[in-house]
Amino acid sequence: MLKGGRVIIVDDVISTGSTLEGMRRLVRRAGGIVVAEAAVFTEGNHPEKWEGIIALGNLPVFLDKED
Repeated sequence: MLKGGRVIIVDDVISTGSTLEGMRRLVRRAGGIVVAEAAVFTEGNHPEKWEGIIALGNLPVFLDKED
């Protein structure tokens, strides 16, 4: 059903990108073409990592620092 189809991948929150990569592979394997990637939020302190992803915003990660 996907062969030659144009697909937009949508995820809720992208943290490491592993789910996104899995979805890309699955779409390509089924013969589809990924035309856009989107998420509600990306997560992490390096928003440039998610360049090209359409998202409402980036969630920073706060780390506890022990003194």
